Amino acid sequence: AALGDIARARELTVRVAELQSLPRRINAGLLAAVLLGAAGAAVVMLRRGEGLGVLPSLWYGAALAAAAALSLLILRSPPWSWTMFVGGGLAVATSVSGWAGSRYVSAVTSPRRRAGAPIEELLIGIAEFKHGGAEGGSDEGRKSVTRLAYLAQEMLDSLDDEKRYSMLRERLALRAKSFLHSKHQLTRLLVEHAAAAGVALDEVRAMAGAADRIKEGLETVLGEEGTPAAGAEAYLVAIRNGRDELVRAADRAWDVVKKNPGCSMSGAVERILDSMSEEFELAGVRVEKELRVSESRDAVALWSSELDFVLENLLSNAVRYIGGSGKRRIHVSGKDGGAFYELRISDTGTGIPREKLDGLFDRREGDGTGGGFGLPNSREKLRRRGGDITVEDTAPAKGTTFLLTVPFWSPERGSGGINGQGD
Repeated sequence: AALGDIARARELTVRVAELQSLPRRINAGLLAAVLLGAAGAAVVMLRRGEGLGVLPSLWYGAALAAAAALSLLILRSPPWSWTMFVGGGLAVATSVSGWAGSRYVSAVTSPRRRAGAPIEELLIGIAEFKHGGAEGGSDEGRKSVTRLAYLAQEMLDSLDDEKRYSMLRERLALRAKSFLHSKHQLTRLLVEHAAAAGVALDEVRAMAGAADRIKEGLETVLGEEGTPAAGAEAYLVAIRNGRDELVRAADRAWDVVKKNPGCSMSGAVERILDSMSEEFELAGVRVEKELRVSESRDAVALWSSELDFVLENLLSNAVRYIGGSGKRRIHVSGKDGGAFYELRISDTGTGIPREKLDGLFDRREGDGTGGGFGLPNSREKLRRRGGDITVEDTAPAKGTTFLLTVPFWSPERGSGGINGQGD
């Protein structure tokens, strides 16, 4: 009986000890989950070049969790059930943290990773090196490179005049800062955009190669001690010729992309809503946005300026005819319609009288009743790209819903010319 009592007392003591150690184990497990979760996120962040998604995160998380479980088993020798519980929890925590970390890095390192962004950024970036600019760009890139080329030529003509050469070299150094920290970097980004969009990659690589040669020439010439060093002439020639190579490549790239206009639908919606925020506020209109289209389907076959025109016109009309409705609301919603991006703009305004619907898109002088050129021009721009705009629903005191159908953009699209802006 005494031995039995001793055995029961011993068993009770073990159970009490286990209960007392449980909070400590839970705290240790939670701390390990946090630390390994951060480690999982770091691994995915460091290896983001291999892919940003759920599956890579799960693999990395599972590997780290397995290592953690093995460590717990060796160092603490807990029961297998406890090891599996902690290991499973760590796997989940690490995977989720890794996935969240990958999404964060994706957003931070490339804020505009939407499918529509690469082609839009590509168009605007190339336009920087076009004479006069185009499609939202400017010709500052071309001008800055041209100024460098002129200075390089003047320095070539002043190789025997040490004082003038030194003065020109100082001017070149001032111009070079802008090129090295701005335009040269832009050409490197354009390579990424062209690769992501799948168009004009060879032409943009030629632009980047010419910019690299200009950069090398600048760094060599500006690294001299005041007077021309041996071989300076060759690098000055490289700067001068690099300008011609860069703008010729930009012309070729523009010839390619101008036949295939495209931009980000979500980017355009956000841009216009932001630019009209004060107008909405003054009118007391609440705007709701719901774009249910995946990032990979965000690119549409329209110039950003064309899409901006259409969206601004429709939203301005919605504000103008919101009327005295107690519920002053505009709802912008988008969904994948298969071959088209379907964007609906609904308002709680006065609606459109039935007798005016038939001629709503007819071109006529504005008479203050919703006619004029905005809607006809909007429909024309959309139809030229294969899309359309229609009144899907309208009723007095209920409001109006416009439906925009815009073809999705793809690298293969091309119309042989755009017959519009940028041509």
